[in-house]
Amino acid sequence: MANLRIEPNYVEVESAVMKCLKTIDHEDQVTYWIAGKEDADGNQTFNAVKPNKFTLVEDLGEVEMDEELSNGKTITYKSHDYDGICTFY
Repeated sequence: MANLRIEPNYVEVESAVMKCLKTIDHEDQVTYWIAGKEDADGNQTFNAVKPNKFTLVEDLGEVEMDEELSNGKTITYKSHDYDGICTFY
């Protein structure tokens, strides 16, 4: 399986408690995400964050994602998502 791990640009968050998503990829790398602004097409965007604490709300299960490469090939990779509450302080 190809290494698709690209270090995301993290958004700084002031002291807050908010809904977030925890993703564990096929290489056991953990990334936390909060909802960002909608893009021009109305699709929800997400920003990577580094919370001080994560509280599990729901196990969302395994997710398969396809990524199209610049050469036209498609790679499918799996991750496991968890819905939760992120605390920042």
